Parts: sequence; C-alpha cells; structure tokens
Amino acid sequence: AVISTFLGGVALMILGANYPGLIIAPFDHGIEMNPSHPYSYIRALYNLFVCAFVAVGITVTTAYQDKFVDWIKLKENHKTIMYILAAAAAIIFVLLVFSSSFLELHTESYPEIIVMLLFALVLSYLVALTVTYFVHYDAEAQTTGLTAWSIAKAKEIFKGRKVNEREGEVIKVNWKIKPGDEETINFSKNDMEKMLAEIGDLVYICDARKRFGGLKSVHAVYGETHDEDGIVYISDEHKKQAQFVEDRMLIAEKEM
Repeated sequence: AVISTFLGGVALMILGANYPGLIIAPFDHGIEMNPSHPYSYIRALYNLFVCAFVAVGITVTTAYQDKFVDWIKLKENHKTIMYILAAAAAIIFVLLVFSSSFLELHTESYPEIIVMLLFALVLSYLVALTVTYFVHYDAEAQTTGLTAWSIAKAKEIFKGRKVNEREGEVIKVNWKIKPGDEETINFSKNDMEKMLAEIGDLVYICDARKRFGGLKSVHAVYGETHDEDGIVYISDEHKKQAQFVEDRMLIAEKEM
C-alpha cells in the first residue's frame, strides 16, 4: 500500500497540476482559479485526498490482490506475466508524469481526463500486484506491536520480557547513591512487595514535590533487592538525569 500510494498518488497529483480546472475545481470551496498559478494553496487538499483514496483503496482490496497473485503463481510463466505487469506500470507512470512534455493536453476535455484518471488507477493496482508478488510480507509478523489491538505485545517488545500488569502501591522512599555504573535501581524486598514488582520490571521514580510535575524524574529497571526499607539505591547517572536533590524524598511507581 505504501509504494502504491506513493506512485499512484504522484501520478494523480501530476494530473491535478495538468488539469486543475477539472480535477481540483471540486475542492476549491469557491476560490477563483488564477490561470498563471492555478490553485497553489487548495491543491494541497486535493493531493491529500487522492493519496488517502489510493491508500484506502489498495488496503481494502488486499485480499483480492493476494488471490490474484496466487492465481498467477499457478501459471508456468508467472514470472514473465509479472515482469510484463511491472513494465506496464512503469510505462504508464512515465506517460502520466511526463505527459505534458510530449503530449498536447486539452485541459478542458472530459474524455481525456477520464482516460488519464483510469490510467492512474490502473497504475496503482498494477504496482500493488507487483509488490505483492515480489515482496515477501508477513502481516502478522511485521505489524505485531504496531497496531492498537496488539498494544500488549508492543509493551512486551519494549520491555524485553513478559509484562507485569499487577497494580501495586505507589511508595515514597529516600535515595542513596550506589557505587558503579549499574543501570538498575535497588529497593528493599518489602518495598518491592508493596509495589508488586519483580526484578527486571520497569519503574518510574520522581521528586515527591508535586509542583515539579515529574520534571525531576527517571525511568529505570528494578535490580536486586536489599533489606533497608524506605531506601532506594540509584546510580550517579540516575541522579544527574533526574537532577534529584539531597534529602528530598522520591515517589516510586512500577510501570510494567
């Protein structure tokens, strides 16, 4: 859909530039067309519409494209057929994009613009078929975590392990600097139990003063536990990033 939208959209945008009086006029909202600079502003609305039209059209017909390509693959000369379709798409694209260079355009001719628009739509579909044939695409593998209905998987990918969705307490702790550059932060065993957190989970800590609105904060990973309740051990790098202030308490909340 992306490549089809790009090539088909470009072709339709070029047609809009060549035939503004017929194609872009329905979008002009009463704006008078200046023949020397036809629709220099409202053309953007037309461009947006045609690209969205191609994208939606190609997306909703994906199943038909797959069936057609599968049918072609049953032919002995399926590669030859697809090369011919790809060549046809390339020729149509060149003809549409450079039509004003080697053709005398009749900008008020309805039959001419209808033919041009049909060529642009055929181009979009040929590109979609060609891409479907030549490009291996696994919808489940390549979109998991990128869509709203796979948000749980996205969180797991981001975290790098199984997500802990248990809702624990938000606690207040004092902080101390620990030696070394270890990126994890360390809470007591009891504090971890209050937050229902496990080693490797993600944690958010911030200055407890509400007026900062979370500006003095840092995201980190839970490390090994200790026995000092109410104390969190952070690295010097965490302190610098969050700009924590000595003797000021922090709020800690498990993220996932």
